[in-house]
Amino acid sequence: MISLFYGLIITFIIFIIGLIGIVLHYNMIFILISIEIMLNAMALAFIMLGNYLGQISGFIMYLVIISIAAIDTSVNLSLILKAYRTYNITSIYDIH
Repeated sequence: MISLFYGLIITFIIFIIGLIGIVLHYNMIFILISIEIMLNAMALAFIMLGNYLGQISGFIMYLVIISIAAIDTSVNLSLILKAYRTYNITSIYDIH
């Protein structure tokens, strides 16, 4: 079993990878994927803390975060598809 410190370091690294993905990419799909990576890192942190404290609240927060991530992805993906079909753009710099 991995300790809480190392688990939180791993989740921090995953979160930073998602943040770098948001900053460096101009494509809306890549930005959406980076947001999902960040949300999964937060969910992993809640699971690690819930397991360390011996409470079920971490797992409940995991379910809430995954539900919000699914809703967020579906709404954002529909907006991206609508922007692509209407304006034929996928870059955030082409939006006026």
